[in-house]
Amino acid sequence: MAYDTAARSKALKCKKDCTCDRHAAPMRNRSLSAKEANARLKEKNLVALEPWHGRTTQPWKVKCLTCDTKGSPTIGSLFATGGCRTCGYQRLVAERIKKVAVDATALMIDNGFTPLEEYTGSKVPMKCRHTCGATVTVKPVMIKQAIKKGWTITQCECQKGTGAKPRISQEAVFEEMRQAGHEPLEPFLSIKSPWRTIHVECGGERHSTLELIRRGGSGCYPCSRKSIDPSSLTGGASPRWSHPHTISPEAAADYVRSRGFEPIDEYSGSQKKWKMKHSCGAVVTPSLTNLKGGSGCKACHSSFNYMEEAIVYLLKHTGHNALKVGVAGAESADRRMGDNVRNGFAIVKTWDITTGQEAEDIEQEVIRHWRQDLNAPPNVEKAHMRGGHTETASMRKVGLANTIDYIDTLAPRRDTI
Repeated sequence: MAYDTAARSKALKCKKDCTCDRHAAPMRNRSLSAKEANARLKEKNLVALEPWHGRTTQPWKVKCLTCDTKGSPTIGSLFATGGCRTCGYQRLVAERIKKVAVDATALMIDNGFTPLEEYTGSKVPMKCRHTCGATVTVKPVMIKQAIKKGWTITQCECQKGTGAKPRISQEAVFEEMRQAGHEPLEPFLSIKSPWRTIHVECGGERHSTLELIRRGGSGCYPCSRKSIDPSSLTGGASPRWSHPHTISPEAAADYVRSRGFEPIDEYSGSQKKWKMKHSCGAVVTPSLTNLKGGSGCKACHSSFNYMEEAIVYLLKHTGHNALKVGVAGAESADRRMGDNVRNGFAIVKTWDITTGQEAEDIEQEVIRHWRQDLNAPPNVEKAHMRGGHTETASMRKVGLANTIDYIDTLAPRRDTI
């Protein structure tokens, strides 16, 4: 069963001595008659599948009359929720689709595809009419991805393709490696496959990957360790990147600028996270050691877009007594939250955030608050989740209402649902 956000928000503002559903006598273990309990189910469009057992804190098998989904909520939990979790999730998906439908449709029209049917999701094929007059089926996400990656849009036959990602020619990747200072010794396989090359600067044979080169790595570990001028090191120390404070802040700043980053915070050590802004506009926190090892801007090499709209979401799992905070892109939010809903989580609240970077900052601050201020470790084991167990905490320890209020303070003046 899912939370009705409006009802939940109202309940959280109440005091313990009020008479609303959230703090009514059943929540204080007052017994309910079978007639009263079934009346509560009727209000939520649910029907009982077993006789009323008389306890408000014990799961009760019920079925939704709208979607036929079966569940076992407690009567107490229904006082603060919208009823069926599946219906609640479907309402959330419908609301979010309405928000992105206008922009998605405009993007397709701008690129020559006029939708002939209603937008129902970024990965749901839509029948469109191309400017050439042909009727084609297009996934909106393919148009957006092609624009983001700089690919040629190939969704129509007249564009000589079927929408597949264009192949990388051997000539193009050979030239790319040569520009990075490597001479290939064998044919290219894939961006993640080790590729035998000669590093022109030192003449050594290396086995780097095109992915590493594209992320800004040198592709030559020995050269990356000695590329700093020893005169820039303090105290006559050896230029080892694994030792903090062996490079002057000025030399460190010069290096990150050469990689396309502008420092925001002061340098505090080669293995410490360093806040800086990449040329793409994203604010990231790599360490100097990671940059020297080949890492680059995570925003440029992640499926999560740090520069576009995103959401912060808060989920609840009654069985594990756990809260989970997370982030997702505006278009992928339904899928991300849906995976957790299918694992027993219920959506408590979401916050619309201007950029993915802001959303991630809020998420990390909430996790820091849980771990450091409230001393609350992860509350769900890795084996019980498909991912994201490190973003959980005991609901009893951190408090549901307190967490909502804390996120509200981090995301002021944002529209919430």
